[in-house]
Amino acid sequence: MRHLVLFIVFLPVFGFSQSSGQVWSEIGLKGDVTKKLDWSVEINTRFGSAMGVESFFPQVGLKYKVAKWFRPSIQYRFILDLDRYGNYAPANRFMLNASFEKDFNKRLAGEIRIRYQNEFSRWSSNSGYEQSMKQIVRFKPELVYDIKKSVFKPYINSELFYTLEPYNSHFSKLRIGVGTDFEIDDPLSIGIGYIYDKELNNTKGLPSIRHVFTTSIKYKF
Repeated sequence: MRHLVLFIVFLPVFGFSQSSGQVWSEIGLKGDVTKKLDWSVEINTRFGSAMGVESFFPQVGLKYKVAKWFRPSIQYRFILDLDRYGNYAPANRFMLNASFEKDFNKRLAGEIRIRYQNEFSRWSSNSGYEQSMKQIVRFKPELVYDIKKSVFKPYINSELFYTLEPYNSHFSKLRIGVGTDFEIDDPLSIGIGYIYDKELNNTKGLPSIRHVFTTSIKYKF
């Protein structure tokens, strides 16, 4: 049976010293191509505390269910990112994902997602920029617990970024997230959470930590 899911995610962000603040919003649709193949379309906007829209990227993807415990997917993202000169620099990102899922019991479930992403941008000779390419491998484990006779479904996750560079590959970012989803009558679901986002090996002198409070609203057709 074909279905669509509309989900809207707002992420209010508050900052500390050496921190930057952002608000992230995500709007998306997803549905079934076949019983095993899903498609998704998303629009993401990230607002800065002082700069307004700092990043905007539409994204499309396909996910295939090979087995109950294994779901690979592919995604493409077109990015407009605000640079230090106040210009929106375009970039392209391709992402290959491998998700491994496990139900430990009726209440506790886990997932490990491994993502390879290749981001590149090309500039004309008049723009003053050079072509750049960035390759990153991301590891994201997550645990979700469904509390019995409760609307709460808490989760905890972490994500480690490993940047691939010739002679200088390194861990570049760490994210830790906690939160809960509220199991409300269909088609509406709501979630809240917190993300600790830290840049590793930061040599650019930019704020290296973001403290993020997240809220989410999902609607299913």
